[in-house]
Amino acid sequence: MVIDGGESEGPGNPDLSTKLRPTIDLSCPVPQILHDLDALAASSGAPPIGSEVREALEKLLSAYQRLVSADRAGSRVRRNVVGLRAELERIVVELEAGRELFSVGPKQIHIDPSLFPLPREYHLVNAPDSVSVQLDAGASWSTGQLIVSEVTTGVLSLPRVARGLDPLSGEPPRGIIDWQALNPRSASHRKFRQLIKLRAATLFAIEMGKMGKALLHHDVPLPDAPVMLLHVRRASAPARRAAEALGFVVEEEVGPH
Repeated sequence: MVIDGGESEGPGNPDLSTKLRPTIDLSCPVPQILHDLDALAASSGAPPIGSEVREALEKLLSAYQRLVSADRAGSRVRRNVVGLRAELERIVVELEAGRELFSVGPKQIHIDPSLFPLPREYHLVNAPDSVSVQLDAGASWSTGQLIVSEVTTGVLSLPRVARGLDPLSGEPPRGIIDWQALNPRSASHRKFRQLIKLRAATLFAIEMGKMGKALLHHDVPLPDAPVMLLHVRRASAPARRAAEALGFVVEEEVGPH
C-alpha cells in the first residue's frame, strides 16, 4: 500500500504536443487560440466566453507560451509547462461538455480550512485561520450546478498523516489531522492540503446559498451541490478513497492500481 508519495509524483512522460485538439493549437497566436475556443464553445452549445474569463484565458495562454519558450531555451520549467497544459486541457474539456466557464487561471479566494469537520469525524488542527484557494477551472451546467476542478499531472499518494481519511485504512474514527504535518515540499501533501481547502470553500458556498435563501424567503430551489472533480495522472487506492471521502469525483488518466 502506497501511503507516502516520495518522488513518484512527477509528471512522468507528459504530452507536450502543441495541439490540445485538431482545432486548438497552442503554438498559434493567442488571439487565434481565443477565436478557436469561441468556436468550440459555439459548436458544443456552451454559453459564450465572458469578458472576465476571456481576459484570464489570454493571460493563461500567454504564460503558457512564455514557459514553452523558456523550456526550449533550456530553463528548468518543464513541470510548470506540464501543469499549465493540464489546466488548459481541463478548460477545453469543460467547453466540449457545453458548460459555461466562470473561473480560470490563478484566481484566489480565502477560507479557513478547518471550518468544517473532515470525513470520519476527523478534525483539522494547527491550520491558519485564512488560506488562499486557487481554482484550476470552474464551470457550470445550464441548470446552474457548478463544477470545480483540481488538476494534477503527477501520481497522487496518501500522506501518512492523512491516512485516517481513508475509510479502509484501519485507523479509528474521530481523530485529528495536523495541517502543519502536511509537508508543502511534497506534491501529494500539497495536493491534499488543496483538496481540504477546496472542500471547505465549496461547503461554505453551499451554506451561504442556504442562508441567503432563508433570509430572502425565496422558494426557488437551489441548484444541486457543486461537483468537485479531481483529475490525476494516477492515484494510489488509499489516495483515491480519501479523495472520494472528501467528496471529490476522481478521474485518472490510467486505471487505479
